[in-house]
Amino acid sequence: MLGVAGRSNATLVLIVSGHPWAREIAMALKRAGVAVRMWVGPAEHQAAAREAGIDADHGRLMVDAINRENELEEVTDALILTRSDDFNTLAAAELRNELGHLHVYRTAPDPSQTDLLPPSRETGILGDRSLTFAELDRQFAAGARLESRAAGEVRNRGRNAQEVALFTISRTGRLRIASDGRPLAPRPEDTAIVLVRTDA
Repeated sequence: MLGVAGRSNATLVLIVSGHPWAREIAMALKRAGVAVRMWVGPAEHQAAAREAGIDADHGRLMVDAINRENELEEVTDALILTRSDDFNTLAAAELRNELGHLHVYRTAPDPSQTDLLPPSRETGILGDRSLTFAELDRQFAAGARLESRAAGEVRNRGRNAQEVALFTISRTGRLRIASDGRPLAPRPEDTAIVLVRTDA
């Protein structure tokens, strides 16, 4: 009933989208020892993800509940990173029903670009409200990159920081995700995945 029976302690992150910086996030998590699966649309994005060694396929988010449950059987967390805020709103609602509200994250909605208004107090926004798809797209196009750091090397310095820890992974593989404007405080033995901007 609670959706926890039979789950192992292993982390498996589902990334919904397959564009280049979504693949970069997937690869950074994988290098840090986190299992990753991608739900990808265009065939060329699927091919690029598979070439990078990432399990990628068409998602079955909108199929019947039984097949969707099978697709999500081992998934512990989800990142919804598509260009469409409307799709992200619907996908987040669906996946939160399956995985729980504390395990589904999405890029911040751009209020000027959406037809479907997300819940006014929606939580689970990756990083903070400034990290819309367009802003992340701009940052990566300007040379932003993801780097793995030991806990002592992480330097979060507020909203306009040049470096922001988006993920931490413990020695046991537990994943934490920066969300809703709350910076992560890596623990001594954590590995952090840091977004490094070049235009801050």
